[in-house]
Order: sequence, then structure tokens, then C-alpha cells
Amino acid sequence: MIKKFILCCVLLTTIRVFYLRQCKANDTSDVFFKNQVPTSTEIAQKAGYVVETYEVVTQDGYILQMDRVAGSKKSPPSDNKTAVLLLHGMLDCSITWLVAGPEVGLGIV
Repeated sequence: MIKKFILCCVLLTTIRVFYLRQCKANDTSDVFFKNQVPTSTEIAQKAGYVVETYEVVTQDGYILQMDRVAGSKKSPPSDNKTAVLLLHGMLDCSITWLVAGPEVGLGIV
């Protein structure tokens, strides 16, 4: 039992160290060490992407915010690009798709 506990602690520490190294390798990582938590729009704009924000009101009155990453210097906005809808989990937010950085973040790859 104690061996499993120690193994879990070592594993979690290793994952945390790997994650912090990965964040330091990204150009957007300095945003995370300020006093405020950045929004997904701020992260995408800092990485050089054009971001559009829309408010959508559902039939039952909920107000949702939708962010569209339209393009960057490498891939300018275009009308003939295929749109991709990324939905996060129930206890999550849109920063999930961008937090890994511009090279591997699913929202801006």
C-alpha cells in the first residue's frame, strides 16, 4: 500500500516537472506567472492569432461566449477554411485548447 502511494507521489511530481518545463519552452508561458489568469483570447493574441469573440443567447436565456481563432501571420483569415468547433468539458474552459502553446495547442495548431 505504501509503495503504491510513494509511486503515485513520484509520478505526479514527474508530470508536474514535465509540464512546467513545457510551459517554459512556449513563448506564451510568461503570461501564466503574472498575478492574473489570462483569458483564452489573450493567449491566442499573444501568440499572434486574430481572435473574434461572440456572445450567443440560447433559447432558454443562457449567455454563452464563443471565441473564434480566425488566423495568424502564417495562416491569414480566409472565407474558404473549414470551421472546427471545440467543446470543453463541464468543469473546464476554452483555455484548455490554448494552454499548451502555439506549437501543440489544439485550438491554434
